[in-house]
Amino acid sequence: MRKLFLIGLFFIAMGTKEAGASGFEAIRSWPHQQTILSAKEEQGRYKGFVINIQQSKKYFPYWTALKDQRAQPSMRTFDLDGDKRNEYIVFLPQKHENGEFVNEAKVLKLTKAGIQEIGVSDVRKLLVKEVKYYINKQNFYVQVDQKNVLKLKHETQAPKLLIDSFVLYDVEDEQLKAKVRLVDHKGKYLGVFEVLYDYKQPAKMTPVKTVFKQAGSTK
Repeated sequence: MRKLFLIGLFFIAMGTKEAGASGFEAIRSWPHQQTILSAKEEQGRYKGFVINIQQSKKYFPYWTALKDQRAQPSMRTFDLDGDKRNEYIVFLPQKHENGEFVNEAKVLKLTKAGIQEIGVSDVRKLLVKEVKYYINKQNFYVQVDQKNVLKLKHETQAPKLLIDSFVLYDVEDEQLKAKVRLVDHKGKYLGVFEVLYDYKQPAKMTPVKTVFKQAGSTK
């Protein structure tokens, strides 16, 4: 299984202030694809991005991200819809504390009309709706899609989804995936929910499968 994470060496970090648009700082560049990811800095964060792909340029004034050497914005290319042409995925870190981070994934497609953004459903809202808890005979159960995925023996308090401190997007086998950790009420790590996305028309990355991997599992 090919696995690629947020932080990598596929793109060359650049320190110039002139990159595709005046006042924007080049963050990542892929010369072979004629692609540059740039942003403006404001109060220690990146606020407002511009992307150059070949002859096309598009501004994203509402995108934001950390400006932090530990978690830099980055971009990858993958064929997410199976049409033999790559889509562009931009990862935007939003928070980084004690080795944990929240990031967002933005998916772009280069069309004849220019750069098109493909919406990505928020995994946090999805899991809040999908993950259920109940107590039975002094045991706490966690459910997804009405199926038990975790049994906590002699537990009376519900676990917690770390949607405020840990959301990780990455790509495996040409498929966008989001991960959110689950901990008990004392903060002990219990496992991770993995949500797989698929491309749906007209332009949306939609969750299609949720899997829970328990702590210590090798699957």
